[in-house]
Amino acid sequence: MHWKITAISCNSHAIGITCENSCEILIYIGINSSSLTGADFKVLPHLNNFVYAGTPNLKFNLNYMLDKDICPFLILVLLENANNYSTSIVNSKPINANI
Repeated sequence: MHWKITAISCNSHAIGITCENSCEILIYIGINSSSLTGADFKVLPHLNNFVYAGTPNLKFNLNYMLDKDICPFLILVLLENANNYSTSIVNSKPINANI
């Protein structure tokens, strides 16, 4: 499975991806995280790069978010033709937050 990075927010707290099956997904880190500066978030691949399953996409400072009372939830939004796709958890291992 691979996808393409098709959008990056100005402060890198959100990215858009298009999967190989044309499904478009928005990945948004944190509730009210747009108030933080771009230095707090880093998108690892460049815009229009292809990324493969298992490759890190985003890096952020969780402790900084918590210190600023920003909820660190990861929000995934299916943007187009959501009725034509299904989601499933393929890896239920904890995500390494580098705390």
